[in-house]
Amino acid sequence: GFLLRGRDPVTTVRVLLVDSSDDFLHGLSAWLGSESGIEIVGTARTGVEAVEKVDQLKPDLVVMDICMSHMNGFQATREIKAGAGAPRVLLTTFHASETARSEARAAGADALIAKAEVTANLRELIDGLLSGKKFTNGSGSQSSRREIRRKEKGV
Repeated sequence: GFLLRGRDPVTTVRVLLVDSSDDFLHGLSAWLGSESGIEIVGTARTGVEAVEKVDQLKPDLVVMDICMSHMNGFQATREIKAGAGAPRVLLTTFHASETARSEARAAGADALIAKAEVTANLRELIDGLLSGKKFTNGSGSQSSRREIRRKEKGV
């Protein structure tokens, strides 16, 4: 059958978007909001606001930038994950370095994706997380690992 977005509680994923950039929030909200089975329940611009909105809105998933003022994405993830019934947290960043991946894992994030990969890989990543996959680096992680190995070898 067909899905009326935002009407089917079994298949609709409630998403909170968090980023200090209004342009990124607007673009991501428009794109993800047009995807079937995804309902954007709110947006936030700081980590502090994200923690508050998670408590208020009870999203299934938080898509959040790492770099924000007042409380960064790692700190906000720790606070969000400390709560009962915590949502999945997918962190975004401009540069998905191994350090960022390690910090994301340590904070309790479920995934990390480079902003450049969002439109190509975010939906697949969301579907994987919600089907029970553990920490993932996004679909582009294999090429990133190859690039790192190539740099280590000096190629």
